[in-house]
Amino acid sequence: MFDELKELLLKKHHTYREKYNIRLELTNDFSMGAVDAINKISWLPRAVAADIFHDEKTLTIGIVIPEQGHVTRFQKFLKRNRLHHIDHFVTDAFSGYYEGTTGILLFSIDRQDLYMNKLITACLYSDFYGSNPLVPKISERIFFYNPAKKLLFHIYDDRGCDIWSPDKETAAFYYQKYQAYILDYDRQEIDSWFTKA
Repeated sequence: MFDELKELLLKKHHTYREKYNIRLELTNDFSMGAVDAINKISWLPRAVAADIFHDEKTLTIGIVIPEQGHVTRFQKFLKRNRLHHIDHFVTDAFSGYYEGTTGILLFSIDRQDLYMNKLITACLYSDFYGSNPLVPKISERIFFYNPAKKLLFHIYDDRGCDIWSPDKETAAFYYQKYQAYILDYDRQEIDSWFTKA
Protein backbone atom coordinates (compact mmCIF):
# COMPACT_ATOMS: atom_id res chain seq x y z
CA MET A 1 0.00 0.00 0.00
CA PHE A 2 2.85 2.41 0.84
CA ASP A 3 5.41 0.99 -1.57
CA GLU A 4 4.94 3.75 -4.17
CA LEU A 5 5.39 6.47 -1.52
CA LYS A 6 8.52 4.83 -0.12
CA GLU A 7 9.93 4.26 -3.60
CA LEU A 8 9.39 7.92 -4.44
CA LEU A 9 11.05 9.27 -1.28
CA LEU A 10 14.01 6.96 -1.67
CA LYS A 11 14.92 8.62 -4.96
CA LYS A 12 13.44 12.14 -4.84
CA HIS A 13 12.72 14.82 -2.26
CA HIS A 14 9.66 16.11 -4.12
CA THR A 15 7.17 15.22 -6.85
CA TYR A 16 7.76 18.40 -8.84
CA ARG A 17 8.93 16.78 -12.07
CA GLU A 18 6.79 13.65 -11.74
CA LYS A 19 4.11 13.19 -14.39
CA TYR A 20 0.67 14.29 -13.13
CA ASN A 21 2.16 16.50 -10.42
CA ILE A 22 0.02 19.61 -10.03
CA ARG A 23 1.90 22.56 -8.57
CA LEU A 24 -0.35 25.26 -7.14
CA GLU A 25 0.90 28.77 -6.51
CA LEU A 26 0.08 30.21 -3.10
CA THR A 27 1.79 33.50 -2.20
CA ASN A 28 3.58 35.73 -4.68
CA ASP A 29 2.75 39.24 -3.47
CA PHE A 30 4.40 40.29 -0.21
CA SER A 31 3.71 44.02 -0.60
CA MET A 32 1.49 43.92 2.51
CA GLY A 33 3.91 41.67 4.43
CA ALA A 34 4.31 37.93 4.89
CA VAL A 35 1.56 37.50 7.50
CA ASP A 36 -1.12 39.14 5.34
CA ALA A 37 0.06 37.28 2.23
CA ILE A 38 -0.05 33.89 3.94
CA ASN A 39 -3.33 34.52 5.73
CA LYS A 40 -4.93 35.60 2.46
CA ILE A 41 -4.21 32.29 0.71
CA SER A 42 -4.28 29.81 3.63
CA TRP A 43 -7.81 28.73 2.65
CA LEU A 44 -6.48 27.02 -0.50
CA PRO A 45 -4.24 24.31 1.02
CA ARG A 46 -6.91 23.75 3.68
CA ALA A 47 -9.50 23.21 0.94
CA VAL A 48 -7.19 20.82 -0.93
CA ALA A 49 -6.53 18.78 2.22
CA ALA A 50 -10.25 18.64 2.97
CA ASP A 51 -10.91 17.38 -0.58
CA ILE A 52 -8.18 14.75 -0.46
CA PHE A 53 -9.13 13.30 2.92
CA HIS A 54 -12.87 13.97 3.25
CA ASP A 55 -13.79 10.30 2.75
CA GLU A 56 -10.99 8.95 4.92
CA LYS A 57 -11.05 8.11 8.60
CA THR A 58 -7.26 7.94 8.74
CA LEU A 59 -4.46 9.62 6.87
CA THR A 60 -0.75 9.00 6.48
CA ILE A 61 1.88 11.60 7.29
CA GLY A 62 5.52 11.44 6.33
CA ILE A 63 7.96 13.49 8.40
CA VAL A 64 11.43 14.22 7.04
CA ILE A 65 13.97 13.98 9.86
CA PRO A 66 17.44 15.37 9.05
CA GLU A 67 20.46 13.64 10.54
CA GLN A 68 21.63 16.98 11.85
CA GLY A 69 19.11 19.41 13.30
CA HIS A 70 16.22 20.01 15.62
CA VAL A 71 13.14 17.79 15.51
CA THR A 72 9.75 19.41 16.08
CA ARG A 73 7.61 18.23 18.98
CA PHE A 74 4.81 16.92 16.81
CA GLN A 75 2.45 16.39 19.74
CA LYS A 76 1.34 20.04 19.55
CA PHE A 77 -0.55 19.16 16.36
CA LEU A 78 -2.38 16.24 17.96
CA LYS A 79 -5.62 16.26 19.93
CA ARG A 80 -4.61 12.88 21.32
CA ASN A 81 -1.20 11.27 21.04
CA ARG A 82 -2.34 8.35 18.93
CA LEU A 83 0.20 7.94 16.18
CA HIS A 84 0.48 4.53 14.58
CA HIS A 85 3.97 3.84 13.28
CA ILE A 86 4.05 2.42 9.75
CA ASP A 87 7.65 2.58 8.62
CA HIS A 88 10.97 4.36 9.00
CA PHE A 89 13.70 4.41 6.40
CA VAL A 90 16.78 6.35 5.40
CA THR A 91 17.25 8.18 2.09
CA ASP A 92 19.88 10.23 0.31
CA ALA A 93 17.26 12.10 -1.72
CA PHE A 94 17.41 15.15 0.53
CA SER A 95 21.20 15.55 0.39
CA GLY A 96 20.84 18.93 -1.32
CA TYR A 97 18.97 20.25 1.71
CA TYR A 98 20.47 18.46 4.70
CA GLU A 99 23.89 17.11 5.63
CA GLY A 100 24.20 13.35 5.83
CA THR A 101 21.40 10.89 5.36
CA THR A 102 17.80 11.76 6.08
CA GLY A 103 15.23 9.67 7.89
CA ILE A 104 11.60 9.42 6.82
CA LEU A 105 9.05 8.52 9.46
CA LEU A 106 5.68 7.32 8.18
CA PHE A 107 2.74 7.08 10.51
CA SER A 108 -1.03 6.97 10.30
CA ILE A 109 -3.41 8.95 12.42
CA ASP A 110 -7.16 9.23 12.79
CA ARG A 111 -8.13 12.44 11.03
CA GLN A 112 -10.20 13.54 14.01
CA ASP A 113 -7.11 13.35 16.24
CA LEU A 114 -5.09 15.82 14.15
CA TYR A 115 -5.25 19.60 14.20
CA MET A 116 -5.01 19.62 10.41
CA ASN A 117 -5.48 23.36 9.87
CA LYS A 118 -2.92 24.13 12.59
CA LEU A 119 -0.38 21.85 10.89
CA ILE A 120 -1.09 23.36 7.47
CA THR A 121 -0.62 26.86 8.87
CA ALA A 122 2.70 25.83 10.43
CA CYS A 123 3.86 24.49 7.04
CA LEU A 124 2.90 27.75 5.35
CA TYR A 125 4.87 29.75 7.92
CA SER A 126 7.94 27.50 7.83
CA ASP A 127 10.10 30.39 6.56
CA PHE A 128 8.28 33.12 8.52
CA TYR A 129 7.28 31.59 11.87
CA GLY A 130 9.04 34.46 13.66
CA SER A 131 6.69 36.93 11.94
CA ASN A 132 3.63 35.55 13.70
CA PRO A 133 4.15 34.35 17.29
CA LEU A 134 0.70 32.72 17.30
CA VAL A 135 1.78 30.14 14.73
CA PRO A 136 3.46 26.95 16.02
CA LYS A 137 6.85 26.24 14.52
CA ILE A 138 7.56 23.22 12.38
CA SER A 139 11.04 22.72 10.98
CA GLU A 140 10.59 19.43 9.11
CA ARG A 141 9.05 18.81 5.72
CA ILE A 142 5.67 17.12 5.98
CA PHE A 143 3.97 14.96 3.36
CA PHE A 144 0.27 14.14 3.60
CA TYR A 145 -0.72 10.90 1.88
CA ASN A 146 -3.99 9.16 1.07
CA PRO A 147 -3.06 5.51 0.38
CA ALA A 148 -6.56 4.61 -0.85
CA LYS A 149 -6.25 7.16 -3.67
CA LYS A 150 -2.44 6.94 -3.97
CA LEU A 151 -2.50 10.70 -3.60
CA LEU A 152 0.22 12.86 -2.06
CA PHE A 153 -0.15 16.45 -0.86
CA HIS A 154 2.91 18.50 0.05
CA ILE A 155 3.07 22.16 1.11
CA TYR A 156 6.69 23.03 0.45
CA ASP A 157 6.36 26.51 2.00
CA ASP A 158 4.26 29.67 1.67
CA ARG A 159 4.92 29.85 -2.09
CA GLY A 160 3.14 26.72 -3.17
CA CYS A 161 2.06 23.12 -2.82
CA ASP A 162 2.00 19.93 -4.87
CA ILE A 163 -0.78 17.43 -5.48
CA TRP A 164 0.43 14.20 -7.06
CA SER A 165 -0.87 10.81 -7.98
CA PRO A 166 0.62 8.31 -10.45
CA ASP A 167 -2.98 7.70 -11.57
CA LYS A 168 -4.09 10.14 -14.28
CA GLU A 169 -7.80 10.01 -13.47
CA THR A 170 -7.17 10.71 -9.80
CA ALA A 171 -4.88 13.64 -10.56
CA ALA A 172 -7.25 14.97 -13.24
CA PHE A 173 -9.97 15.65 -10.67
CA TYR A 174 -7.68 18.07 -8.80
CA TYR A 175 -6.34 19.51 -12.06
CA GLN A 176 -9.88 20.45 -13.07
CA LYS A 177 -10.87 21.79 -9.68
CA TYR A 178 -7.76 23.88 -8.94
CA GLN A 179 -6.44 24.75 -12.39
CA ALA A 180 -6.89 28.49 -11.77
CA TYR A 181 -4.11 28.25 -9.15
CA ILE A 182 -1.58 26.24 -11.18
CA LEU A 183 1.80 27.92 -11.26
CA ASP A 184 2.04 29.71 -14.62
CA TYR A 185 5.62 28.53 -15.14
CA ASP A 186 4.43 24.90 -15.19
CA ARG A 187 0.98 25.38 -16.69
CA GLN A 188 1.81 24.35 -20.27
CA GLU A 189 3.37 21.04 -19.22
CA ILE A 190 0.64 20.26 -16.70
CA ASP A 191 -2.12 21.12 -19.20
CA SER A 192 -0.54 18.77 -21.75
CA TRP A 193 -0.93 15.77 -19.43
CA PHE A 194 -4.68 16.23 -19.05
CA THR A 195 -5.85 17.84 -22.27
CA LYS A 196 -4.23 15.64 -24.90
CA ALA A 197 -6.60 13.09 -26.46
